[in-house]
Amino acid sequence: VSGSIVEIIIRSGVLVSASTTSNYAITNPNTWPVGVFVRLVIESGAIVAGRGANGVKGVDILNDVPPTFSTVLNGINGGNALLIDYPISIDNTGGIISGGGGSGGAGEAIYRGFPLNAGVAGSGSGGGWPFGLAGPKGEISVGVIGAADGNDGQAATSTDAGSGGLGVNHATVLTGGDGGNGGKYTDGTDGGSAIGSGVKSGYGTKGLMGDAIHGQSFIVWENIGTIYGATS
Repeated sequence: VSGSIVEIIIRSGVLVSASTTSNYAITNPNTWPVGVFVRLVIESGAIVAGRGANGVKGVDILNDVPPTFSTVLNGINGGNALLIDYPISIDNTGGIISGGGGSGGAGEAIYRGFPLNAGVAGSGSGGGWPFGLAGPKGEISVGVIGAADGNDGQAATSTDAGSGGLGVNHATVLTGGDGGNGGKYTDGTDGGSAIGSGVKSGYGTKGLMGDAIHGQSFIVWENIGTIYGATS
């Protein structure tokens, strides 16, 4: 009711994130009764972060003659941390507010026809911090000699971004593209672009870091602390 004080405290060592990149880690809604005072305390060592983006699949080589490549997938942008739609006081002394890390781009596939008849599919990208899922490996379905699938990317954890799968080498002749690494606020924020070489499909570009705050105008800062990502 009007006159109530609502205080949200995130303890040291706690990470608050979201279930998907479509959701915010914390929302302060506009549905409080008029006159309610809302305060958010982020203790030293606590983190509020958007969800990290899931990795994307490496490029497939499809069973056509001549073989064609599946659509190249770009990395996905990370989620946003705070949505503020009602006045709030924030004490972020020693804490971190950060957008989620973007995922890397897909690794490229490579194919060479006669006389090699060899192909190597691309590798999947790493998930963005925190908790972004691994991108699966690219697969090859064309019946050629020495065909090889790519490698899976790695999932992100609560502390680290996922690495992209390394490209598979085929008899030192062809190497599928690496998947891009997932991004984290301490690693340049965005996901990594994928790489590769040879007669290839192209590769996915990196996903971007999510925003830190939407609704800046509703915030009264007691202590700003550390913020990674855009604010608006």
